[in-house]
Formats: sequence, C-alpha cells, structure tokens
Amino acid sequence: MPASAEIRRLFGQLRMQRTETGGMRIEATPEAAETLAALFEGMAGLLRDRAAGG
Repeated sequence: MPASAEIRRLFGQLRMQRTETGGMRIEATPEAAETLAALFEGMAGLLRDRAAGG
C-alpha cells in the first residue's frame, strides 16, 4: 500500500473535467493510472470479500 504522501502525489496527477452531458472525465499520467488502477482493484476485492461475508 502506498504511503499517504504517495497517494496525494498520484491524485495530484489526475485531471478531472465535467462533460457537457453532466458526467465526469478523469485523465491520469500513465504512472498514476497504473498505480491507481491497482489501488482501486484492491479496494474492489476487499468490497467483494465483505459483501460475500468475508
């Protein structure tokens, strides 16, 4: 798990933009995208385990 300073640095590399239809577009540098994807996959796994009673 990255340190909190590393997570802040990664989120600092994100660019968020509201779309014309009211949605949101998120862009990330390749490094940030790879690390954040792994973080989100880990979080999703934890949520799946908890939902299944784990």
